[in-house]
Amino acid sequence: MDYCCFIKAKAGELKAIRYVKDKQLFTPFFDMPALKGSKTPAALYKQLTRSLKYIAANWPKGELFFVDHFDIDLGAVMPDSTHPYLMLKSLLDDGFNLGLVTGLDRDENYNAAVFEIASQYNNNVAIRLLVDDIYTPSISIVELKGMLASLSKCAKKIIIVLDLRVIVNKDPAVLAAQCIKFISRLENEGISLQVVITSSSFPANLTSIVPTGSSIRIDRTEETVWDEIDEQYSGDLELVYGDYATVSPDFIDVEFQGPPPIAPKVVYTTNGSYVVMRGKSVIHHPDGFKQFIKLAQEATSLPEYRGKEYSYGDGYIAKIAGGDSGSGNATTWITCAVNQHIEYVSR
Repeated sequence: MDYCCFIKAKAGELKAIRYVKDKQLFTPFFDMPALKGSKTPAALYKQLTRSLKYIAANWPKGELFFVDHFDIDLGAVMPDSTHPYLMLKSLLDDGFNLGLVTGLDRDENYNAAVFEIASQYNNNVAIRLLVDDIYTPSISIVELKGMLASLSKCAKKIIIVLDLRVIVNKDPAVLAAQCIKFISRLENEGISLQVVITSSSFPANLTSIVPTGSSIRIDRTEETVWDEIDEQYSGDLELVYGDYATVSPDFIDVEFQGPPPIAPKVVYTTNGSYVVMRGKSVIHHPDGFKQFIKLAQEATSLPEYRGKEYSYGDGYIAKIAGGDSGSGNATTWITCAVNQHIEYVSR
């Protein structure tokens, strides 16, 4: 693995990976989306079934990917009282190269489901560690060793993920130093596994850093953290860059009474920054969704714009900027943003 992209298993994001030209250049981690509205077992079953169908329709069977239930309530069950993670068996039975994900924050039932699947299918397994785990190695590594002892009996390969989540307004040097300290501790404890380091520069509420009706460059802080680690780490473990593309890991769909207050948004990834171009609420602005056309034109005018042939996302921007192909909607622009990002970073 050279690059890992963590994305929600939703229509817009999954269509983005479908259009990536070379799927061997990255490994996706799909987070099943949190359940909206009714949180019954039947509703969860319906949503997970839909997400698994999206994955099957948009990702090739032979290429490795991982699926996590990070955003799903740990106490959730299926209508037949089985654990929801066991639904992944349907993709494995169809021949998909699916990796499992667990973590020190998971409960006994979740891990039992992971062990059951790994014992039956000999999967790759990722152990996803969070900021609290990274900052308390004396505690977390003891727990990690216990998990590794169990997984080593059934997993094909085990990798470690250091998930810093949203790192807005955090010092990249401090984050990098803490990651290096933890990785070095792993090495000293004899844990010689591949380590993925992932984080995001996008908060759950984008308005907190990019107001509507504005265009702002925000630092790709996850890239800065990685560069610091890559430069300063002198150990022998294999490290892999990861990110959350252009969607915050903390983003959650919210149900609204009436039309949602959508503000058109175009995001473009450059070396060291994201250019975020936002319109006003489609409900109150006279151009509504047609604001996307002007935003697309703004994107094609960027000195870093890579041209319509570079990726599906770049081509979509050029198409809408032409003014003769509609304006798209929030979902199609998520597809565009995530696709251009993956194409750019994976090369």
